Amino acid sequence: MRIYLLLLFLFLNHTIGNASECSCDPFADLSIRQMTDADLIFKGHVINKRTEYFPSLGYRYVATFTIDEVISGKPQSSLIEIEYGYGETYCLINFQPLFNYLVVAKTKNGFPYFQTNYCSGNKRWEDLSRKDIQLISDFRNRKLENQ
Repeated sequence: MRIYLLLLFLFLNHTIGNASECSCDPFADLSIRQMTDADLIFKGHVINKRTEYFPSLGYRYVATFTIDEVISGKPQSSLIEIEYGYGETYCLINFQPLFNYLVVAKTKNGFPYFQTNYCSGNKRWEDLSRKDIQLISDFRNRKLENQ
């Protein structure tokens, strides 16, 4: 009986613990907040991924993208590196080479690169909903009117 209770406790702790780590739904529609908070939004495809290890800080996960279309922001070139995870997180975006993505990224003070995370609104381009496409179109038009 004790073993059963221990196994149940471990299962529930693992399940609930991981659920609280990832509070965003990867299939949810984009929000205007995600887009207005971003420093760079683009359509692009992954050409490679790498993991860097820093002895004092841990792991950093980086994807290199070719930008096919800039939606908002000013990248320095058509190739860009995006940090998509740091440390031992359970909520990594699973960027895969050769697929097209909508990438919604920010910069942080003191870091010379763009970062994104599980809750930023990143999606495979093919998985964008009609609502997402309409929001991107409206966002582009609003940005053009304000310039």
